[in-house]
Amino acid sequence: MPLHPMYMASEIMIPDSTTPETARMQGSTVSVLLRLEGLAAAALSALLYARTGASWWLFALLWLAPDLSMLGYLAGPRWAARIYNAIHSYSAPAALALCALLLRTPAPLPFALIWLNHIGVDRLLGYGLKYPHGFAWTHLGILGAKHKKGAAHMLIATTPATPYYAVIFTSIRTEEDNGYGEMANAMVELAAKQPGFLGVESAREGLGITVSYWESLEAIAAWKQNSAHLTAQKQGRKTWYRAFKTRICRVERDYDFQRE
Repeated sequence: MPLHPMYMASEIMIPDSTTPETARMQGSTVSVLLRLEGLAAAALSALLYARTGASWWLFALLWLAPDLSMLGYLAGPRWAARIYNAIHSYSAPAALALCALLLRTPAPLPFALIWLNHIGVDRLLGYGLKYPHGFAWTHLGILGAKHKKGAAHMLIATTPATPYYAVIFTSIRTEEDNGYGEMANAMVELAAKQPGFLGVESAREGLGITVSYWESLEAIAAWKQNSAHLTAQKQGRKTWYRAFKTRICRVERDYDFQRE
């Protein structure tokens, strides 16, 4: 099927595994502060739980309950991220605790504190909120990624049965960073919310290759015309890229392998 020219610049910018922003993500001041916040939440919730007089057996029994939200991955990464993030946000247990205090109904308070403690420990250990294109992509960094100079890291996207479409974006960066990491992260989050988005893979070692997967050509066209994405494309041509090429393909067949 021939492609209309409107598809030919549908690049999606993803933070390359060796860009300074992403390489520093897991050790940055922001990441350290978020982990310290998790430590404070875990310590405070444990202290307050002890003051409630509730059983520590109850604490142990329910502590992993929020991780049942990972069953959402059976429905796909987009829904899984929504469910996981709703359960692993501080707002829900904090609201439950506040209601218990305001209504002077102490029964829900131990459950809220167990919930808060779980989230705090997760943050401390680096398990952040999820991006919809993969479990390992979190707001605290990439789980299990070993960022070393000259190393390329790739996470394999989970895609549905064929056929579907791939946008292959090959690029050579300039020396200018100038907000690239922040914009790239924003584009990942925005793209993942678009109808028809299926996932993304990215790696860079001199030459950067990003492949985003979509349900249809119409979904690709809609993403290309997104106003925020158009702004990022303009900035990419002006500042971040020496050269790039975009290719749009229909995936007719795929197969995989995973070592046990």
